Amino acid sequence: MKELKTLVTILFLLLPTILCASVSVNLTPVPKEMTVQEGQLLLPQEIKINTGNLTEEMNAEVQNFATVLQTTTGYTVIMGNDANALIQINKGTTHTQNPEGYYLQVSGQRVTVEASTATGLFYAFQSIKKMLPANVMAGKADATITEYALPLVTITDEPRFGYRGYMLDVSRHFFTVDEVKRMLDVMSYYKMNRFHWHLTDDQGWRIEIKKYPKLTEIGSIRDKNIIINENGQREVITGDYGPYFYTQEQLKEVVAYAKKLHIEIIPEVDMPGHFTAAMKAYPEYSCFPDKDPVIPHDGGVYNDILNVANEGAVQFAKDILDRVCAQQPLPGVSDPPAPDCHCRKRLVAGCQERFQQFLSAHDSRQEIVGL
Repeated sequence: MKELKTLVTILFLLLPTILCASVSVNLTPVPKEMTVQEGQLLLPQEIKINTGNLTEEMNAEVQNFATVLQTTTGYTVIMGNDANALIQINKGTTHTQNPEGYYLQVSGQRVTVEASTATGLFYAFQSIKKMLPANVMAGKADATITEYALPLVTITDEPRFGYRGYMLDVSRHFFTVDEVKRMLDVMSYYKMNRFHWHLTDDQGWRIEIKKYPKLTEIGSIRDKNIIINENGQREVITGDYGPYFYTQEQLKEVVAYAKKLHIEIIPEVDMPGHFTAAMKAYPEYSCFPDKDPVIPHDGGVYNDILNVANEGAVQFAKDILDRVCAQQPLPGVSDPPAPDCHCRKRLVAGCQERFQQFLSAHDSRQEIVGL
């Protein structure tokens, strides 16, 4: 009996803590600063958004948010210049000067958002959508949800890391355009901003280069694939895996989709090593032009590499990189020269000499090569 009384006393003393703990907001990544108060702001069925001093790009971001809010809740959302609107959007740097940062306050009367760029607004809206029922972030209406409310919070947020990336290898295991878009959506939920798209490797060539059609006609197909089965074991599947690749139109579509989510695409196009699929298609540019390479289905280091002493091979590489850069302008495109590859380039007259010339002309082997 004495122990029961003690337990009741402890629970009574902990009750305020338990009640406070119930007022929690689960945002990932965790904001730089966030305070949470008890209570909530119940959204009315007509939501007004004030967009007084915004740039055209920021206004477009607000319009995207308003469209999602209206579609998912069924409420009426009106944008305009209204100082009494429920949601006040301001362009400014009062709380954060980081271009990806934002300030968000939800009180019992209104929602205030401040950012200096469209990207900052986008991340603020992502936080708002995450704090609402899950169907809002999913972009789907849900008839079972009858009210939408936000917790009372004050958030000042900016990223700790400028590069917040995710890498998807579609050379070894192909993903369709819709699947790639789904990955980009999920990245945006977590405010990630770099999509490293591994488009080529020994195991498959996945981008259309119209000047070199055999890259996809031949290089996008291998005769086996490896999966991990339901028992967690590696299983080799015999039969053509492919042709799997993205057309230039599809690449443009994905780049545009990522841009709307404030995600930059970094395409990885490997050369002169990791180039078996390309050398299968165009063996005349290989260090071993008389060899018929087999596109591998497994990992490893393969020796079918680009002959950089062959001027035709150099032009081949230039044409490929020109096309890739036209799809997604970048300060550089992977890969740096691979001086290892079992040193096979030493076996080809002129390769090692050209490689040394390159090293002499550049400060680091890590510089991106535009062959």
